[in-house]
Amino acid sequence: MKFLVCILFLVLTACNSDKVELAFGTVLNNQEYVLEANLDVLALAGEDSLEPESMQTKLKVFSTLTQLEVYDDGSARYEMQVDSVDYSSNKRSVEELAYMEKYLQTQNFQYKIASNGTMDTIFPMENFVAVDGINELEIPRLFAKIQPVLPDHKVGVGDSWERHHSFNNKGSLTTVYKTFRVEDIFYHDGLKLAKLNLGVRYKQLEEDASIKLESTDFLVGKGTMLFDLVNGQVYSIHLEFTGNLNVADKLNNAQVPELKMHQVLKLERRGDHG
Repeated sequence: MKFLVCILFLVLTACNSDKVELAFGTVLNNQEYVLEANLDVLALAGEDSLEPESMQTKLKVFSTLTQLEVYDDGSARYEMQVDSVDYSSNKRSVEELAYMEKYLQTQNFQYKIASNGTMDTIFPMENFVAVDGINELEIPRLFAKIQPVLPDHKVGVGDSWERHHSFNNKGSLTTVYKTFRVEDIFYHDGLKLAKLNLGVRYKQLEEDASIKLESTDFLVGKGTMLFDLVNGQVYSIHLEFTGNLNVADKLNNAQVPELKMHQVLKLERRGDHG
C-alpha cells in the first residue's frame, strides 16, 4: 500500500513540477467562445435623494474566433465574429435594448498578437460609434481587458510575471497592467491545462458629447484563467473588477454622485470546429 501511495504521489507532483511553455499556437481551427459581462453600478445617494440609485446590465456574446494569417515571427492575425447577443439592463427601455443588441452584433473585429499574447492592433476599434452615456458595451475593449500576456520563458507552479499593454481609446491611450501566477498544471478531459491567478489594473477615462467618466484611482481586477497547453489557447477566464468612478453630466453641467462599480467578465471556449 505504501508503495502505491508513493507512486501516486510522484505522479501527481511530477505534473506540478513541470516547466511548461505558455504560448499561443500557430495552428488554430475555428473556435466558439462565449463572453459574459455583468456590470453593477451604484450611485451614492445625493442630498436630494433618499436612496442610492443603481444600474445593472448583463451581456452574453456568442462568437467564433478564426485565425486569418500566421507571420514568420510567430505572431498571428485573428478575427472575432459575433454570432449572437443577449443584452439586458434595468435602466434601458425595450426600444433601447433592441437597438443595443443590434449595435453589438455589428462589433466583429480583428486583432494581431504575438505568440506571448501581446496585442499589436485591434481593428476597427476606432470606427465603432459610441453610444451616448456610460459606454460599457464595446466588445473589443472587454476582450482587451482579459487578453493574457504570457512569459517569454518556460514556467512552473509558483512562478509569476508582470506585463502591460496599451490600446487607443478614442484618441487617448489606455494602459492595462497585468500580473500572473501559475497555481497548478493538470490534466482535464485529455487536455493539459495551466491554472493562472490574474491581477489587472487600469485607469478609465471616457468622454463624449454628453458625459465624461473618469476613475478616481485604478480599477482593479482579480481572477483566474485556464490555458490550454496542448492547443496554445485560452480555455476559460473569470475576472471581477471593482473601483470608483466620477461622472460629469456635460449636457446639464452637473456632477453625478460618485459611482461604485463591480464588473464580472467571463470567457469560455465552447468547442472545436474544423
